[in-house]
Amino acid sequence: MGRLEIVIYPTDLDEIAGVLAQLGFQELARSASDDQSVRNVRLAVPAESVTIELAEHDVSRALTGTLGSDVVAGLCLYVDSADDAWEAATNAGLRLDPVCADGPSTEPWGRFVRGYCPGGLRLDLIEEPDD
Repeated sequence: MGRLEIVIYPTDLDEIAGVLAQLGFQELARSASDDQSVRNVRLAVPAESVTIELAEHDVSRALTGTLGSDVVAGLCLYVDSADDAWEAATNAGLRLDPVCADGPSTEPWGRFVRGYCPGGLRLDLIEEPDD
């Protein structure tokens, strides 16, 4: 199999690219048509492994119902420190979810920071518990 490319359609490409760069995403390429009507930025995800998780639970059902969409997608990155991730997300200007507005949220599956990039892309930064 070849490669997976996740495509996001933001309302402000430069703003979200800047936020993701502050969170460690590396810009690989940038291109535009002559009239600037088509622009894209290709970023490397700062991860050693990339997977896709399909999840269904009360929160996801409520979210898809509220948005009136069959699918709502976001990015989830596993980090070494939720505290460092919270600081980076705050400094990058992400709109933080209320559960982590004052610091990482602690759940049975780990500590996490949930933020929303400009345009609404959900980004979860998770520190898994020590075994």
